[in-house]
Amino acid sequence: MTKVVMTISRQPARFLVLAVTLVFLAGCGASSDDSAPSSSGAASEGSASTSAAPADTSYFDAFARIRSVTPSGSHVVLEHGHIDGFMDGMTMPFELVDPSLAEEVSPGDSVHFEIRVVNNTVKVIDFTPADEYVPSTSSASKGLGQATPFELTALDGTTLSLADLSGKVVVLNFWATWCGPCREEIPEFNRLQAEYADQGVQFVGIALDEEGQSIVEPFAKELAIAYPTLLDDGKVSEDYRGHYVVPTTYLIDREGTIRRRYIGAVTFETMIPILDELTASAS
Repeated sequence: MTKVVMTISRQPARFLVLAVTLVFLAGCGASSDDSAPSSSGAASEGSASTSAAPADTSYFDAFARIRSVTPSGSHVVLEHGHIDGFMDGMTMPFELVDPSLAEEVSPGDSVHFEIRVVNNTVKVIDFTPADEYVPSTSSASKGLGQATPFELTALDGTTLSLADLSGKVVVLNFWATWCGPCREEIPEFNRLQAEYADQGVQFVGIALDEEGQSIVEPFAKELAIAYPTLLDDGKVSEDYRGHYVVPTTYLIDREGTIRRRYIGAVTFETMIPILDELTASAS
């Protein structure tokens, strides 16, 4: 595995644009699912005219909440609902076709947004104010399929499997010692683990370092990681696509359904709403 913040050599072309965007926004947490930009579909009903656009241009629209805006106005992080024909609801960064669009929105705003996709390049082309957007009604509640079972060795020599965590809300984080954003989010995860432990939440880190325990263990001690740290065997990261962009984090509910996938560093504030939702039901 090449030691960069993202692994491109094995990933499909559809992940490249997202990965590049995420590296640019390393400090903004983001997330994605399996869906990929469509370069051949027709414009969606009610979208902008394609008369002056290349033949392989597609347009999509959805509702979202503005999470953050870069100082330059080049990108925004949107927590958005399902985009028909494109992707499920998630939190991720988008490039703006014109930085002046950033002047129309602020973090916390609910918006209707439109994106243009040309040759797998995705850009927001328009924002319209919208009524309050509630992410949980169109994103977390739908789910992203059942989590793949796994069993890995922890730093203390014991083994831990997904089955061992049955009935808990699991936060599964793929990370590496050479990943700067990973170092930044681990203290956030320690804090969240402490606050939600009594509600049945269990964070689990899966380290991707090729050197294994010899390099991961000193790092884990340095950052005082307060939850199990497992050593990847190659198969688990492949199953979860955890090696495509590092860090990648999955939120798995008590029934083993993946409710969110965050690609890129995740903040304390971003995770609180979904953890509150997933722990609201009885264990």
